[in-house]
Amino acid sequence: MTIEKLNESELSEIAIMLKALSDPTRLKIMQALHEEELCVSDIVKSAGTGQANISKHLQILSRANLIKSRREGSTVFYSLFGSFVEQLCESICKGYTNIITKKFGKIK
Repeated sequence: MTIEKLNESELSEIAIMLKALSDPTRLKIMQALHEEELCVSDIVKSAGTGQANISKHLQILSRANLIKSRREGSTVFYSLFGSFVEQLCESICKGYTNIITKKFGKIK
């Protein structure tokens, strides 16, 4: 596998993206959006936290180019930014599963 040489600006953008993924609530949001496009109230239900908290996390994910939004009337719907983000999420989850399996054996 070849890894591209990235400049400082590109590496900074990647760091922002990875920082955005470093919060359990944001990971819950990403997991929910991996399944389907959702409005804020559905994300609130899925993540189990308040709307103000979810809005803050959605802003962080949006600034990191991990999610996108679209407005339909007065409702805003959120989804993953694209197939790259879907692949990133799948890769992280599979990697985690592999590490835990190797370390501890079967996962519960």
